[in-house]
Amino acid sequence: MRVGPSPSILGKDSPAPSVPRWRPGREQCVAPDRARPHGQPPTRAYVARQTANGHSKREIIRMLKRAIAREIYRLLTHPADVPNYADLRAVRQAKNITVTLAARHFDVWPAVISRLERGLRRDDDLARQYRTWLAAA
Repeated sequence: MRVGPSPSILGKDSPAPSVPRWRPGREQCVAPDRARPHGQPPTRAYVARQTANGHSKREIIRMLKRAIAREIYRLLTHPADVPNYADLRAVRQAKNITVTLAARHFDVWPAVISRLERGLRRDDDLARQYRTWLAAA
């Protein structure tokens, strides 16, 4: 006969909680409009403009959510051009520089350099510095 914890310890006989559990979708929808009015100047200008037009705080939050959704949709449907880092590995290998040596120079893990060279990581500042360093080496 197996002995295990009683169902009451596992919460099996307790009723469902009256407070709904956290839902990631809803939180992601609500959080940006709470943080953005205080942070980004364009958002503060938008809120000031809508307040001047006589909209209530509730309407402004609704409109702000819609504006954020439009902005995200635009970014998803029209992605920005990503710089091509494919030449970095060939240049490094032509100069007989190891990934470890390059990583030590920039004080990062070798995996960071490798992922940058393969196009799996985007870091424009590091890529610019890396390209300059490879040209000087």
